[in-house]
Amino acid sequence: MELPDIIKSDIIKEEWNALWYDIAELIKDISIKPILILSSSYQKGSEEEVQLEKMLHACKLEPEQYNILQLQETQKIAWHKLHEQLKPSKILLLGIHPMQIGISALFQINELNHFSDCLIVPTLSLSELKKQESVRSQLWNNALKPMFIESL
Repeated sequence: MELPDIIKSDIIKEEWNALWYDIAELIKDISIKPILILSSSYQKGSEEEVQLEKMLHACKLEPEQYNILQLQETQKIAWHKLHEQLKPSKILLLGIHPMQIGISALFQINELNHFSDCLIVPTLSLSELKKQESVRSQLWNNALKPMFIESL
């Protein structure tokens, strides 16, 4: 029986190398703020952007409190680099799966999740939230309201 040559095996796919790349260029216009919003991409002036603005207004958040970073569907970025360089304490994942930022953890959707000294709230993309009122209500009552309104 011939043993496989594991050195030449495709054990870790090239797409995962992104978790080791420098993110300086991606965050060059971003300063340290306590809230980080990672969203699937949307167009400027789109319904998704308007919905996000309404969500932020309902949470009584001002632009100086948060950063918004949009990621493409297949784009990956390292959580440890985001955490180290931007130092957020509250993260909202809008249509971003934790694996996309290199986190292998099971989070409850539309709930507050404690991870790495942060509160992380994963939820659907802005376009999906727009379609599902019950999910928006769950997100508001179980995560956004406790994290931003009741904690004031």
